[in-house]
Amino acid sequence: MRSHDPDRVRPQPGGARTDIAWECLSGVARILAHCGNSPQDLVSAMRKICGSLKLRRRGWDPAQLGFLPDLSHVIAHWHSDPRYLSTRGEPVPLPLRGRNASLTGLIKRALPGEDPRVVVQTLVRTRGIRRRAGHYIPTDRYVRLRGDWGRVHGANALLRMLRTVEHNLASPASSQIFERAAINPHFPVAKLPAFHRDVSTRAYRFLVGIDGNMRRQEARATGGPRTRVGVEVVVFEEALGANETLGVTRRAQHITSRRRRTRRRKP
Repeated sequence: MRSHDPDRVRPQPGGARTDIAWECLSGVARILAHCGNSPQDLVSAMRKICGSLKLRRRGWDPAQLGFLPDLSHVIAHWHSDPRYLSTRGEPVPLPLRGRNASLTGLIKRALPGEDPRVVVQTLVRTRGIRRRAGHYIPTDRYVRLRGDWGRVHGANALLRMLRTVEHNLASPASSQIFERAAINPHFPVAKLPAFHRDVSTRAYRFLVGIDGNMRRQEARATGGPRTRVGVEVVVFEEALGANETLGVTRRAQHITSRRRRTRRRKP
């Protein structure tokens, strides 16, 4: 991902994801500042927000933050690679190690460079896999991250979204990353359950197809640099009246209102 913004904090190799908090905060601050919010006001607001938060007794292992978004990639390989499928096309139970198909071998294939022991521990803790008769099997098609794991996942998702937004704001149209939305400001609340079911079904099929295409490209490519790429589908709900967006700050609203009053006074 390229950026023409000299103020952008560039992630450093190796320990990049240990600075997730710094990059999230700096990205949000830059966007808000460019929307007309005073940096001094942002500092004051952050102090008030942080002053109301409780300190966690334990932090997160930076090694886990790096591959947490990629856990589902292991499960996807398990569901698609013929080495790990039964004759019925289902994931086979795998031993931890072995000369033939094993969970360690699968992880080395899907996430080369990561410590298989740490990945296995994280998959067990996040309930992405479970043991059965001395072997491991996946619990679903993807890893569902809940609780504290879900919060870390949310921080990663926020960071990815901020990177895309900042990249597009600072780049010419020819090198922008796809970022579109379908928004309806007057959707009937009674139809929300059916809407969410429909989106979940469509999005699941879409993402499975995208994931399969990415894995095929991954397998076919030989040599050259590699990068992390992905697609995320997020549904949001907002109550009517919650229309103060990043681009319409109180200061901007005040200026607009003052200009309208000035026009009315003109003869």
